[in-house]
Amino acid sequence: MSEIYVRRAIESAINAMAGMNTIVSSSVATSTVITTTLPHGLSTGMTASIVGHSGSTPSLNNSYVVTVTGASTFTVPVNVTVAGTGGGFTLTSWQNISFTQPAPSTPWQQVWFPRFSEENPTMGDDFHRIHDYFQIDLMYPLLKGTSAIDARIGIIKALFKRSASFTNGGIVIRIEGTPSSTDYGPDGGFYKKVVKVRYWADIFP
Repeated sequence: MSEIYVRRAIESAINAMAGMNTIVSSSVATSTVITTTLPHGLSTGMTASIVGHSGSTPSLNNSYVVTVTGASTFTVPVNVTVAGTGGGFTLTSWQNISFTQPAPSTPWQQVWFPRFSEENPTMGDDFHRIHDYFQIDLMYPLLKGTSAIDARIGIIKALFKRSASFTNGGIVIRIEGTPSSTDYGPDGGFYKKVVKVRYWADIFP
């Protein structure tokens, strides 16, 4: 059960990061139309997480299954009465959940929890510690330089900086040190860099 709370805390923090793809506006409509700065590369049925969009009623900062209506437009099933602007959206592949890769022009990310290693710092009680890492694979368009993907790494490192903490279900997850990044180069039609974040969490009975 403790692993669930650890995962939820980290996933919530990742979902709140700035969008990887820029949004121009939302429209007043029963299913609001989202307009993007660049072609979005989505397909109908994908799930996109909108972050940082402002001014709309109701707020659109959440995850939605999209319906594509154009190269730079898609709808989400929200009845918007006041249009909004700005923000962005992110496509995230979560562990063991169905995911369709976008077009090669659209950045996306994969999140992995390779394992949950447990330690027992004390004897004779039920106290234990989860001490491990999670991994974010960043997938960006090929032949477009590294400035965008490096900027994303900077956002991740700022959020998951050493001593940062995140809480879910009463469990506090603490970041152990500065996240590391590794350049993997071309991978499946995208340019890939991997960020690993080490953390620990004390689990009390």
